[in-house]
Amino acid sequence: MKSASRISGGLGIGIVVLLVALAIALQTGPRPGAGIAGSVGSTQPKGRRALALLLGRVGIHAEGWRQVPAALPRGENAVWIADGQRGDERGESERVRGLSQVGMHAPEHYTEFAENGGTIVLEGIHGLAFLRDVLEVEGLDDLEISQRDGAGARAVRMPGGETVHVDARLAFEPLESDGAAYELAVFDDRTGEDERALAVEIPIGSGRAIVIADSSLFENENVGSDDNALFAVRIAEDAAGGGRVLLDEYALGLWEPSGALSIAARPALALFTANALLLLLLWAWMRAVPRAFPRDPEALETFSPVLRARSRARLFERSGHVALLVPAARGAAFDRIAERRHIARRAAGIGREIGADLALAGPSEADVSRLAVALGPELGPRATELLRTRRIARRSDLERLARDIAQLEIDARERAAAVAGH
Repeated sequence: MKSASRISGGLGIGIVVLLVALAIALQTGPRPGAGIAGSVGSTQPKGRRALALLLGRVGIHAEGWRQVPAALPRGENAVWIADGQRGDERGESERVRGLSQVGMHAPEHYTEFAENGGTIVLEGIHGLAFLRDVLEVEGLDDLEISQRDGAGARAVRMPGGETVHVDARLAFEPLESDGAAYELAVFDDRTGEDERALAVEIPIGSGRAIVIADSSLFENENVGSDDNALFAVRIAEDAAGGGRVLLDEYALGLWEPSGALSIAARPALALFTANALLLLLLWAWMRAVPRAFPRDPEALETFSPVLRARSRARLFERSGHVALLVPAARGAAFDRIAERRHIARRAAGIGREIGADLALAGPSEADVSRLAVALGPELGPRATELLRTRRIARRSDLERLARDIAQLEIDARERAAAVAGH
């Protein structure tokens, strides 16, 4: 016993240590996307962690999206696809190309998202190429992005007439009047030259796509400069229309499968999963360790009321005192018949024949008389004869009495049903 106690104690300590180590590992592990440019989990200069926190602080429902394109929600929501094609030294391009392009992963689901009222926000030359070559949106052949003349922050007019100052290095070439794109945010050029757009809007079904020429405005190292943060907020507000802003991590290769094992392994559920597995192992260990043989159950049959009644009946029968069983039979029959007529035995008639054992006591003469009156002139005399006056000497008499009492109960029930029917 002492050895088993030591083993159980050591196992408990080991489980506690393992759980603490697991909790520390989960809390200190790298955030998903920490090393990928354009990811909301990256705090590096090219990451988008600051943008995600900024949108959340101003009340915009922004969240990282790591599900397949087919799972994008319907309605007035926005999916923001960052330009994650820069910095190939970490292999971001290979991650994107490695994703499946069929079924639920097909890029066509982005088009369906826009056609159902959503907004796709894309950035830079790669975003424009994705919209034109992959999603195959028509009317974008003349749309080009090039370097902007001059340096430093320039004023940009937003759709609501607000002016912000951003230091964007890229801009769209002047748009064709009959093209598919419309100006959304335009540089306020006071030199008289053709105004160039920083962001354009392209209708797609019931929704649209917004393409921003310069993606560097939203990076961690630049979002706090000039009015870049204000520009990002205004674009997000205009794109979402009060809905959700999904910062697309899937397009960066950060796909999070939704199977049972992947869900159980998520950081939010990993501790619960580990606890469940450890409890399962503990249960298996407790079942596998040999233990003492179980004791035989106590013989409860000797305490059964039915067996006690049967043994007493056999005792009376062997001793030739069958008549001692009659009061119990008559008492039980009286209780069953009288219960339907709300007639209770009086205390003076209980326990008269056989001590104070109420289960074996027969009804008194007064109780039988009250029952006979309640049963009426047809059944009353039979009840009096069966429950009081008939003499019982042999076992055959007792068996005949039991049959007659059973028939009396049937007739009494039928009589009561007939009276209730009238």
